[in-house]
Amino acid sequence: MSEDTTYFYAPEVVSTGFLPPEESAHAIRVLRLKEGDRILVTDGKGFLYEAVILSADSKGTAVAIERTVETFERTRPAVHLGIAPTKSIDRIEWMLEKLIEIGLDRISLICTDHTVRRHVNVERLQKIMISAMKQSRKLVTTEILWHDTLKDFLTTLPDNARRYIAHCDESGVRQELREAFVRGEDSVFLIGPEGDFSPKEVEAAKASGFVPVMLGKERLRTETAGLYVGFLHHLYN
Repeated sequence: MSEDTTYFYAPEVVSTGFLPPEESAHAIRVLRLKEGDRILVTDGKGFLYEAVILSADSKGTAVAIERTVETFERTRPAVHLGIAPTKSIDRIEWMLEKLIEIGLDRISLICTDHTVRRHVNVERLQKIMISAMKQSRKLVTTEILWHDTLKDFLTTLPDNARRYIAHCDESGVRQELREAFVRGEDSVFLIGPEGDFSPKEVEAAKASGFVPVMLGKERLRTETAGLYVGFLHHLYN
């Protein structure tokens, strides 16, 4: 198969032998694939399979896996981004797409004290993330979580990851992220809303082991800050 062959996403393909309805419709109605054609399918769990179409049905295409083409091997430390959703959700959607392309293991959307948007359509965001995963030819889906409070987010973190919180309060001590960042280890980054974290949230994060950092002299938009830390983690590892 050529390098530009479309990836299909079917998380249960091994157990069911079918592409999901949305993927089936794309394969049959858009790409005009037919019985006997070979395709590449990822389960989003680290495996890429070559499969042959047994039944070309736009509501549920039956396939037979013929071989495992590739398996995911982690070459970089994991990165987890905790970020408050922006009022304009399309900015977060764009950020997510780009972060998936370079590599993001988990994203937590957090409703902080100053968050304006109190609800997001997680299902829509998941579709955007899956599309970006397939486009960038990755084999593992990015986990997305919603947290009603920062306190809720802080209780879900692994003990072994380095933790950084970027905030704008100049009254406390902050390090440049480029200097504070520890290479070769899993990282969790916290990015606040347009109105920044509240003082009590900053203190709660610090009490949970987060190192206060700044992302340079410029004040960045929320989604730009999210991209910044994602790119830095990718570049330094």
